[in-house]
Amino acid sequence: MSRLQDVLAWLLAADLGRDKLALLLLCSLSTYAVATNLIYRLRLLKSWLGRWLVQFLRLAYYVGIPYAVLWRGGLVSQMGIPTTFAGQEAAVLAMRLLGLSQARDMLLVGRGLMLGAGALCLLVVVWIWHARTVPGELDPDCRMSWWIALREAVFMQLFWAFYRGFVATLTSDRTIIAFGSLALVAFAWLWSPRRRQDLFTPRGYLVVQDWMCALFTAFMSLTVQALWLLIVVHVLWLWVGGRVLSRFSALRLGGSLADQAR
Repeated sequence: MSRLQDVLAWLLAADLGRDKLALLLLCSLSTYAVATNLIYRLRLLKSWLGRWLVQFLRLAYYVGIPYAVLWRGGLVSQMGIPTTFAGQEAAVLAMRLLGLSQARDMLLVGRGLMLGAGALCLLVVVWIWHARTVPGELDPDCRMSWWIALREAVFMQLFWAFYRGFVATLTSDRTIIAFGSLALVAFAWLWSPRRRQDLFTPRGYLVVQDWMCALFTAFMSLTVQALWLLIVVHVLWLWVGGRVLSRFSALRLGGSLADQAR
């Protein structure tokens, strides 16, 4: 009994050290593996009630865990969230929140915008090639609304920032932080049966899209620490990329129907 009390006292203590973060990371990975398999087995995505339940669970997971860490005062700077001070002028405070309080910060944000735009151009090229050359049926309605793109970007970037924050407690090497967090993302996704199944269906583009966004984020995090910027470019990757794929899929479908009519 005393041992259990000691464990509870350790868990509820105010400090949030590396050992607690490692335990939280292990629990989050285990929770993801169990939850994704249960959702797949129970076919929760087949009904509207199940889909709403899944989205609520995703909100609690992707936003709740990083929020709990930040609320406990952990990984604030490591997750790309600048610290602020009370009593500052509104303009100064806003610039600090955006990570633009210094000239060097503005240069890094500008470089981040260039990297995000370059990643978007590469994504467009990949989707055009995919729509034109990949055999099999393509989903003609793969456009994503802006608010769903925003939701997915917030979910993913918050949790990926949590991964980067944990790796940053182990090393200060930016390359290891970026690709160590990418390895954690890949390890978690390997346990998802839905992702494995979708990869070989017309919905496979969603799996490829998530992997590309994770890879682009890893490269951008080598330069950019502003979480808001990563969210913005992630929204653009999903929103613009979906429209490009939808457009060229429709053109390919129209061309196929014209060939058959001949």
